[in-house]
Amino acid sequence: FNYFIHWRLKMKKRVVFLLLILCVTGLKSFSQINSKMTGSPKELDIMLVLDNSGSMKQNDPQFMMRDVVTHFLEELTNNTRIGFILFDTEAKLIHSLSSLDQPESRESAQRAINRVNYVGKLTNSPAAIERAIYELKNNGRKAAQKVIVFLTDGVIETGDKVRDREKRMWLKEELAA
Repeated sequence: FNYFIHWRLKMKKRVVFLLLILCVTGLKSFSQINSKMTGSPKELDIMLVLDNSGSMKQNDPQFMMRDVVTHFLEELTNNTRIGFILFDTEAKLIHSLSSLDQPESRESAQRAINRVNYVGKLTNSPAAIERAIYELKNNGRKAAQKVIVFLTDGVIETGDKVRDREKRMWLKEELAA
């Protein structure tokens, strides 16, 4: 995958870290990044992986993630397909890869964003990344660039510290690769 984007919120210090490639490059839109890297706009298949665990309520009490994702969607071109994984204890596909070429497609994507409520008890982000990779490999277009946008506060919590450590290693060493 060409991009592995990770968003972290640290609201305790009232500092928001937004590690999107948009901020790093200073470009105005994701399509400009794509054009700059490839020389011309290309098909994109993007899986948004959204943390819905309870820890997010403390780290993002104003649900800024919804606004960030909504703005991100507005910047995407019609040759983009988007899907959503919502995760807490489990990873759930809440919106399969769909084209953004019709207004109703964008409305459906917005409804998926609005399902974020931060009521999950635990946080299994490695399972969510694995699910996103699966979706892109099995349902992504062959010619499309495949992208995962991962939005989380960074906590992995499965209820078992040994399993948390194993999942952290799995995420860093295998899934990120």
